Amino acid sequence: MKIGLIGLGSMGYSLVLYILDNKISVVVFDRNSDKIDFFIIERGEVAYSLEELVANLNLRMLKAT
Repeated sequence: MKIGLIGLGSMGYSLVLYILDNKISVVVFDRNSDKIDFFIIERGEVAYSLEELVANLNLRMLKAT
């Protein structure tokens, strides 16, 4: 499983570290490139656009009928 997370503010950053600590793959996106660069140094996989974020995920769509 791979989770996509948008936003590396104080809550998003804490959440992504928790996810990684629990051995779950995560791809992150943030409009602020400084936050993305810092996250790469830490240990993460990043996307530089929302399109890239979605492309890095294996998405399944379900429709309730």
